[in-house]
Parts: sequence; structure tokens; C-alpha cells
Amino acid sequence: MTSTLQKIRDRQLAKGKDENSFVVKNLRCQIEAEKSGKGFAELYVTGSANKPTSEKKQKK
Repeated sequence: MTSTLQKIRDRQLAKGKDENSFVVKNLRCQIEAEKSGKGFAELYVTGSANKPTSEKKQKK
């Protein structure tokens, strides 16, 4: 299922924005925050989007 943020990002790309545009970069960060369960501010401070511990345990 596509999230609202992904739809907005796709619309921006369709309008001609590229992957390096400010808007698309911010949307990509927000999507990663949503997927990881972390807040956008936390990802901004740490600079990384780690998977939640429940997903890490499943891989082992």
C-alpha cells in the first residue's frame, strides 16, 4: 500500500522535480521515518533510519 507521503513524492517527481530537490529529499526522509517508527526529527539528528528492533530480530 502506498502511503500519502509516497503519493506526494510521486506527484512532485511527475511535476518535474528531481531526486535531489529539497522537497523530494524531505519527503524521502519523512517516508523513512514513517517506515522505521522514528520521528522525522530523530532521523534528522542521527542521520540514519534503522529498522525497528522487532524487524532486526526476525532476520536472525
